Amino acid sequence: MKRAVPAHAEARDDHHILSELARRMGLENAFTEGLSSEQWLERLYRENAERVTALGITLPSFEQFWAQGLIDLAPHDVPHVMHAEFRRNPELHPLATPSGKIEIFSQRIAAFALEDCPGYPVWREPFEWLGHPSAAHFPLHAVHRGEGLTRLKIGFDGRSARRSALSLRRRGG
Repeated sequence: MKRAVPAHAEARDDHHILSELARRMGLENAFTEGLSSEQWLERLYRENAERVTALGITLPSFEQFWAQGLIDLAPHDVPHVMHAEFRRNPELHPLATPSGKIEIFSQRIAAFALEDCPGYPVWREPFEWLGHPSAAHFPLHAVHRGEGLTRLKIGFDGRSARRSALSLRRRGG
């Protein structure tokens, strides 16, 4: 996006930083595909403009968007209701389950007889999470927030780092 203020000191944008890391690993061309940060913005904009055309939304050219600085998509906002047709008429619009309804128990999954995968919802403690004892030593945690396989959020539980720093200070370290 457009810079709001000039970069401070040696600050770089994400594309520059990640491109440099990729270069050091010998993967620069695979990462950048030969495109600059600005070229990636334009490419992603054009690809998205093509996709939303199928939804009846016409976006201005990238150049027009860049000059304007924003696009008001509020007129196209329609609340998404999960399984709206099913909710309106479950018999006319059944779900893709054996019963055509919401199923809490699945005989199909239960029939696999897998110890770690019963036919009903269960919570299993993940191997790696902030509640795990190892998080006391490794408070940096990658969290997937249901945004697809291409996005990852990084979280840092700074409390343990602050506690360590305070205890060092108290001990004169």
